This record gives sequence, C-alpha cells and structure tokens, in this order.
Amino acid sequence: MIRNRKLNRLTGFDYSNEGYYFVTICVKDKIEWFGEIKDGKMILNKFGEIVLRCWDDLCNHYTNTKLDEFMIMPNHLHGIIVIESCSRERFETVPYQETVPYQETVPYKTKHGVSEIVRGLKTFSSRRINETISDGIKFQWKKSFYDHIIRNEQDLIRVREYIINNPLKWEEDTENINNPYGTVSNRSIQKKPTYTGHRQRIKDKYKKSGISGWLDYEILELALSYAIARKDTKPIAKELITRFKTINGILDAEKEELKSVSGISEHTVLFLRLLKDIAILYLENGLHKKDLLSSPDLVYNYLKACLKGCKDEEFKTIFLNTRNQLIAIETLQTGTVNRSVIYPRKIVERALYHHAASIIIAHNHPAGTLNPSQDDCSTTKAIKDALKTVEIRLLDHIIIGGNGYFSFQIKGLI
Repeated sequence: MIRNRKLNRLTGFDYSNEGYYFVTICVKDKIEWFGEIKDGKMILNKFGEIVLRCWDDLCNHYTNTKLDEFMIMPNHLHGIIVIESCSRERFETVPYQETVPYQETVPYKTKHGVSEIVRGLKTFSSRRINETISDGIKFQWKKSFYDHIIRNEQDLIRVREYIINNPLKWEEDTENINNPYGTVSNRSIQKKPTYTGHRQRIKDKYKKSGISGWLDYEILELALSYAIARKDTKPIAKELITRFKTINGILDAEKEELKSVSGISEHTVLFLRLLKDIAILYLENGLHKKDLLSSPDLVYNYLKACLKGCKDEEFKTIFLNTRNQLIAIETLQTGTVNRSVIYPRKIVERALYHHAASIIIAHNHPAGTLNPSQDDCSTTKAIKDALKTVEIRLLDHIIIGGNGYFSFQIKGLI
C-alpha cells in the first residue's frame, strides 16, 4: 500500500552511497498488470513473473547491489535495494546481456545509484513484457518512483514487515482501483465509471427516507459500498441475495461460502461479520432493565440472531434477578451438529455465581426442526430438578430452528 505524497529524493544526497533504500515503483494509470490478490496472497500472472525475474536479475547487472525484501502487487511493487561499497568510484551502465555472465565482462564492482538501478529494472521488464504483446496497449511504468532511505535496524525491520504484509492491506490500498475499468483485459483506461454517481444517489435516498420499502439487495448494496471501494456493489449484492436468499442468510453464511462470490474478499467478509455482531449487541442491550418473563419477543429475537444459522448446536443460558431482569448471558456448551451435552451441575454453578433468581435456557437445532427431542426433554427436566435444589427457577427452555421457535413454557412443559 502506498500513500499520496511528494517525491522525497533528498537534494544533494548521493543515492549511490552504501545503504538500504526502500523503493516503490508504480504502473502507469494504475492498471493491474501483474496478477491479483486472493486470500491475502499475491498471485502472479505471466507479466508479474517477468518482473520478478528482472528484479532477481538486477544483481547480475549492478554488482554493487544486493536485494532484500520484495513484493509485487497487482499494479506496483515494493522492494529494498542494498548498495554496497565499490572498489572503483566510476559510474558505468552495464550492457544488458542475458547469455554472458556479468562477472566475465566486468571483473570489478562499479558504482550505481538507486535511480539508475530502478531505471534498469523498468527498462528490462518493460521490454520483456511488451515483447509478449502483439497488439493493443503497451505496458508502461510511471516515470517517477518513491524512495525512503533506511537509516537504522529498527527502520529496516519496520519496512520489511510493511512489504511482507502488503497483500493483506490491498483492499485499502490507494493504488487499488478495484473496478473493471482499469484492468489489462480492457486494454485501455475508460471514462469514469457510471456507478460513482449512483452510489451517491443511493446514499442520498437513504438520508432522505431510510430503508423503508427497499428491496434486500438495495440495502445490501448500500452497506457494501462502505466495505468495497471504487467498485459497483449492485451486482455483488444481487449475487449474494441469489445465493443466500435473504440478508439473514448472508450474515449467517460461512466465510468460505461468502468468499466464493465474485467481489467478496476477506475484508468484506469481516465487514459482514461485524454487521451481525453489532445487530446482536443491539438486541442484547435491549434486554437490560426489562421484565423478560413478560417480554418473550425480546428474548426470542435476540436468541434468533445469535443461534439461527449456526452449524453446531449451541446452548445459551440467560441469568435473571428477582425482577426477571437480565444479569448475564453465557454460552455454556457447543455440541455436535446432532445434539448438545449439557451438565446440570455446570448450570447450577454458573447460576449461583451470578446470584440468579431464575434462568432461561436455549439452544438451536441446526437441522431446522422445532420439536424437542427426547434428549431435549430429559435434559430440561434434569436442569429444572438441579436448580430446584438451590431454589432457582427455570423459566423456559427455548429451541431455535427453521423460521420459528419452540417454548417449553408456552407448551406447558415446565
């Protein structure tokens, strides 16, 4: 990732001096020539492989040079060039000869500066890339490059980490145009995408009237615009709705399921998970200072948000005071996809710890069935009997499944 900044070549500084130099070299017009980022890793295409070979080959052309950490991104590269001391203080450009070893033609180290080395990399790589292109747009680097003089060990460690972790930050990279108008396949940079105006219009629509009456994909399109920069989120939103049917289905989906949709990255998956967690926190906060025995819908909505869509059975316990108000909520057990193994002793211990007067227990049926199993009924009775010995009431056992819930209390089973 690079940031917009002025070129910082120091006036009067000799960039052929010994030292470590961090350079960033960008492609003209931000076209993504070199490959793509997948799962936080850079996948090089044939053009990226050419640049990699040219970088590795620099030491054969500039013998006072060593190469340190290096990373090719879709449309730029980062690298550390190490300039070593030279036995002869003479500037000399070594002819480009792939078949003749450099050591045989020039037996001594010559002095080359960072700008000369970068210029050589640009020349060698551009030539090789363009030799593979028969027609259409030709590859070009930006004329300038960015540099930073590494002055101490701590700075070197920091820069190395920055380079290594660069693919993980691609979503927020200022060089990431992240839209189909800036790719090599288009062979040109086209006019400003039409969706940029649409994105502002949908935000204005939300500011004016909220989301009342909106279709699910429109709500999702707006939300995704805050996670996906410079890309049309409408087709992504529609594809998600087609695949997972509802916004709930999207928020409940597994990470790998989401990432199988074109345009959904690790960063976007994290954003969607955050949306769900915020919604659950909002519902949980709504339980405080309420008589939950007389507000079953509040409890159900919260439990539905927590448990619906879970692949494994989870067992939650809601601890209440003498006014049936919330003290705490805990997940006490995560079982297999078939059943939860709940120990009444553990429930009693946690209830006493919270000084609870009563509790509500709940678990989900991943298969979607609502009716309690024989194990559910026997477990409920065992927990109720164990709580009774310490004068704590079991108010309800709620099962979340399918599109609804089953309440032991409503069915008169407690």
